[in-house]
Amino acid sequence: MSKPGLLHNDTVVLLDQPYKDKETTEQLETIKSDSRVTVSIDMFHCCAIFFRQEQAREHFKIRI
Repeated sequence: MSKPGLLHNDTVVLLDQPYKDKETTEQLETIKSDSRVTVSIDMFHCCAIFFRQEQAREHFKIRI
């Protein structure tokens, strides 16, 4: 997903238009399955990915 050392416990990644096409939807699923990802918040038009290791692993879909 990234070069070693670029992701740390306070990293948040924002993805724009994760459902634009099949490829970006597959990339979102790949990112969410990464063991370093602890929380994702899917808001359809964008998605927030968190890497906080003390956080329980959860994935949310919300309508905005």
